[in-house]
Amino acid sequence: MPSDLQVSNIKDLTGSNTGISIASDGQVTIAQNNPTVTLGSNATVNTQDYVVATIPSEQTISHFTWTGLNLTSETHDPNNWFDNSTFKFQPNKAGKYFVNMRCSVYSNQGHTYNERVQVVVKKNDTTAGTTGSVLHSVHNARDARGYQFTVTANGIVDLNGSTDYLYNMVRIQLYFGTSDGRVEADKTQFSAYRLGA
Repeated sequence: MPSDLQVSNIKDLTGSNTGISIASDGQVTIAQNNPTVTLGSNATVNTQDYVVATIPSEQTISHFTWTGLNLTSETHDPNNWFDNSTFKFQPNKAGKYFVNMRCSVYSNQGHTYNERVQVVVKKNDTTAGTTGSVLHSVHNARDARGYQFTVTANGIVDLNGSTDYLYNMVRIQLYFGTSDGRVEADKTQFSAYRLGA
């Protein structure tokens, strides 16, 4: 016959201090500065606080024009933190997030070539340019040319869990001419992982 054990506090060995408390919603608090928690080999930890988004197909970008990345394919987003219609990452849980934006760009026409590729991750800003950027990376060949560049920007960003959002943009500068470039779908990815409060 099944039975329940109901407790609100578990005291330490002396019986004078509460070591573990259990709230009515099931939240468990370990009241110790440096607790050691040991889990059995079959235990699982629910670590769903991360997002991975990609672009579903190659995206055309224009010479010397800041362009928002069409990150509409979510390969992992159980909390619905990424809006694939506005391309914004807006978590509803406050904390510090490790953010990575990897963008691979190639020249649409082989005779034009790229000279410079920039990628930015912007906080609470969708306007063209670097204003509001919290992460920024650039590959600048300085009067040289290259066909394909992959640029990555990553770091830790603090988000308030309500109004804060992140938005990703890219810009290319061609070696000569004003043709379009392409962002590669299989090599371009945004990811964000919550590290904690």
